[in-house]
Amino acid sequence: MDPDHEKTEDEARDVLYKIRNITRTINQKFFDLYNCHESVSVDEGMVPFKGRLKIKVHMPDKPVKYGIKLFMLCDSSNGYCKKFDVYVGSDERNAGNLGKTGKTVLNLLQGLENSHHRVYMDNFYTSPILFLAMKNIGLYGCGTVRNRKGFPMNELKAVQTRQRGDIAWLSWNGSMLALKWKDRKEIFALSTIHSSPVPRPAPRVRDIEDSGDEEGDDATVTRRVKERGQWRQLTISCPHLIKDYNKFMGGVDLHDQN
Repeated sequence: MDPDHEKTEDEARDVLYKIRNITRTINQKFFDLYNCHESVSVDEGMVPFKGRLKIKVHMPDKPVKYGIKLFMLCDSSNGYCKKFDVYVGSDERNAGNLGKTGKTVLNLLQGLENSHHRVYMDNFYTSPILFLAMKNIGLYGCGTVRNRKGFPMNELKAVQTRQRGDIAWLSWNGSMLALKWKDRKEIFALSTIHSSPVPRPAPRVRDIEDSGDEEGDDATVTRRVKERGQWRQLTISCPHLIKDYNKFMGGVDLHDQN
């Protein structure tokens, strides 16, 4: 680093200014050394650290409670970290309609344009605006979703889903699918990958000795329920969107296990 270098305005704001070139080099190496499978996932990861540091965060829901938070793009099949970004605090600059989380995702996806990757993420990131921006650069998205701008939450909530396995959905813009699925509670999701779900058989109940939940076939899941004092196995409809989300969302968790 040149000691006579005069910082720009952006550099003066950057907490990691002194090591920014190092993180860029590491990211470029990660990006160049491996081509990910079709499905990748975006999530937060933690680097354990208990000392004093301005960017240290507390995340009580993570296995690592204290440390440095990273936004990570990982291969869903093996956990390989394709790209990461160190969280240094909230930054709304140049976020526009995307918001800070949408801006973070697009930053992680730079260099993958028109690769047709399928990107899975949770409701911290998912939004119709982000998925439309991704579609415009040849990438596709799937994730659980909150009540974001442009998401038809009220329309989906107006459709009653009385029993487990019931599905309500809407599609628009030719490829955007919004879905509500009833499990123990209602789950809302958004996808530009999946087509509209087809009607499925009603739930089926049978006696079981094993008390655990299981995966069913490609259109169902089984759940453990208690009826009249006995545990039984309930087989319910499950849309491919939800099954694919559960299958491919765990890339960052898989990375943390390695």
